[in-house]
Amino acid sequence: MPFQLSATALCTSHPANRQAQSLVGVKPLDPVTYGSVAGLLALVALAACYLPARRAMRVDAMVSPRYE
Repeated sequence: MPFQLSATALCTSHPANRQAQSLVGVKPLDPVTYGSVAGLLALVALAACYLPARRAMRVDAMVSPRYE
């Protein structure tokens, strides 16, 4: 078990380190980056909830059970 954990840590640390180096100019505690990522995730979550709900509202409630 300890070997598997260390092998996993070695395999994942290198790609994560390379990706962190590709973010030139972004500091680890950059509030603008955290805010923009949080806002983007909130928009995606809102769209993921709103679009199916809007589609479901267009279906007639009396017609829907007939097709199931």
